[in-house]
Amino acid sequence: MPPQVKDAILIMGTPNIGKSAIFNNFTGMDVSVANYVGTTVDFTIGSADLKGTKFWLVDVPGTYTLDATNEAEKVATEMLAGESAYKGEALAKKPVVVICVLDANDLETGMYLLLQILEQGLPVVVAINRIDLLRQKGQDVNTALLASELGVPVTATVAVTGEGLEDLQDQILQAAQAGQKPAIDWSTKPDFRWNKAEELALQVVQKTTAEVDAGYRKKLGDMLVAPWPGLPLAVLILVFAFTIVIGVGMGLRQTILLPLVREMIIPQIEWVVQSMIPAGIIQNILIGEFGFLVKGLEWPLTLVLPYVISFYIALSILEDSGYLPRLGCLL
Repeated sequence: MPPQVKDAILIMGTPNIGKSAIFNNFTGMDVSVANYVGTTVDFTIGSADLKGTKFWLVDVPGTYTLDATNEAEKVATEMLAGESAYKGEALAKKPVVVICVLDANDLETGMYLLLQILEQGLPVVVAINRIDLLRQKGQDVNTALLASELGVPVTATVAVTGEGLEDLQDQILQAAQAGQKPAIDWSTKPDFRWNKAEELALQVVQKTTAEVDAGYRKKLGDMLVAPWPGLPLAVLILVFAFTIVIGVGMGLRQTILLPLVREMIIPQIEWVVQSMIPAGIIQNILIGEFGFLVKGLEWPLTLVLPYVISFYIALSILEDSGYLPRLGCLL
């Protein structure tokens, strides 16, 4: 990572709402995962080039509040206060901007955390993620109204497709240039914050007049979690997965790994052993029919490895397609 980058931007929000997708979009491959000092909490940090301006971008562990009742909340609170250090000066001072990511389908929960962050007096940009799922329900978020109520820029995003991330970059740069903001007093009473969060969520989520089309993905998802036709489809999908495991594994074994081991690797090993050790029991133990330098390499590399590779290929297909959680719900 470039050492000249010293200003940090924090991405904060509740768990599993797409913070990491935004982080990955802005940083690409220039990332590293670190274990926070004195805890078991991991966070991700990377160098981001936002339209020519470089920042450290930190994916803060997901948290619901800043009350510091657990390790993740303590880490988030310390990062906001600039009381941590990583890679020199990266986190040794307060962040220049905080990106607070809210889940469009559960605004109230994320709004409570946002209200606490606004009390810190830092430049804040709000990204309302997964807006596409809310729109499928015939609803939308009035971002202009929410921005007016909170006094901070608000953008609707779909992190997995990149929708809204260009506007989010512009707002981050403007917030970084504007600098420190006066802290907003939302009161220190948790009940007040929850009431305010609920009030804002109800106020800005509005029904749309557009006809809702859930699309083939939702229809297929509903089919996969219902007993009919979910169970027959589960059998077919699992048979297909095992077919990949066996077919790809056998193909790797017969066309690549067996020829490589038997025709290139083992002959070289036999030549070296025969040139150093005379024929006899020791040579037989090493390179005999069941010698451990022969079968000890051949079996793991040609019998186990190809099926391990094919298994993870099949598993990644099931996982990345979103089928595994649906199979879990079905069962």
